[in-house]
Amino acid sequence: MRLFEITSKNTPMSRSEFGKALRSSMRNFRDVEPDVFQKAYELYLKNVAMTPAESYEMAKNHMDNMAFEGKEEPTSGDRNIALYLPRGDMKVLKAEDKDYDRGLLVKLLDDGGYDMAYWYEKHVPFEVEVLVDGKSVSKDAKIVTMKFHPELASVENKGVKFKMYDIEADMEDLKDKIDRAK
Repeated sequence: MRLFEITSKNTPMSRSEFGKALRSSMRNFRDVEPDVFQKAYELYLKNVAMTPAESYEMAKNHMDNMAFEGKEEPTSGDRNIALYLPRGDMKVLKAEDKDYDRGLLVKLLDDGGYDMAYWYEKHVPFEVEVLVDGKSVSKDAKIVTMKFHPELASVENKGVKFKMYDIEADMEDLKDKIDRAK
């Protein structure tokens, strides 16, 4: 078997059949958002999710966590991870854009920092304006390096800060499970 080979495929179904299958698996189908439904159907057709319900849940999570769609609550652990970045490998991220072929190049450095670059048409660094904390620092930067975060005052403070994020995220997970159980 080849790496990334799909071993099982979804049963092909039309958009209306997908809707019927999704409706039968949901308690309140009226709450289905049209853009999430469309994304769910696309995920199902691409065999990313194996059932309409699973694809809708994935699409909803994806839409909830898109950078400019709203949710700005911090998460931690394995929640909302879209891609794992291996150390030392440059990864190409492509923008979901109909008009232009563009995106980011990202590399996790050995020292824990990141090299990042904007690309346009070819996967090589392309000049772009860079803002830091809302202020322009360069109009024609090609590669931006973010260094490893500075150490916090103490390991204890770091632990408390991250535990708060975990507790808040766990509370949200519990609320969601309770709502689904009702």
